Amino acid sequence: MGQLSGHNAQVTAIEVVKDTPLLISADEIGFIKTWDIRNMSCFQTIHFESKDSIKSFLYVNSHKFIGADIRLHWFEFEDPLTVNMNGIDLFGITPIEVKYSQANDELLIATRSDVRILDIFTGRIKKILANVRNENADISHLEMYLNHKKFILGDTYGNVNTYDKHNGTIYTKNVGHNNEISNLIVDTKNRMIIST
Repeated sequence: MGQLSGHNAQVTAIEVVKDTPLLISADEIGFIKTWDIRNMSCFQTIHFESKDSIKSFLYVNSHKFIGADIRLHWFEFEDPLTVNMNGIDLFGITPIEVKYSQANDELLIATRSDVRILDIFTGRIKKILANVRNENADISHLEMYLNHKKFILGDTYGNVNTYDKHNGTIYTKNVGHNNEISNLIVDTKNRMIIST
């Protein structure tokens, strides 16, 4: 056990980089830190000026990651760390979840009311799937499924539904929770969806 010390404000996002000893964190005053958890040390710090705090990170590959506020901002693991300060405008809507589809070179971005599919090379939104929101319920979680051909959404009413990524049609409908879905895990080996 150990403690990572270095932020001087409330931490707004943390992401463990899968299969590495790295962790990325952001705070409410715009500092982003990259940590090596083997020796509990910070090896990169940048001050990122933005009106909104980074709320989540998405690890893309060994060179890049994305930070999300009301825009998506590209960062690179380099010395010095380079930043796309303009980001990709999401028109004032804060993403609640961002998933990277390497097979399709696109991002799936869940907002409270829709799912947006964005081309990572052009930064343009390919489509907005607005028909995936259950009436009166907000989207609360997104997971990719079946080789990124389908996606699963949890909502604030406890529903877990699977949708076709290409047209947003519902594939399966599941009801089982009485409260907001906070996490979804897809177990492809056992063909299960675990929800909390």
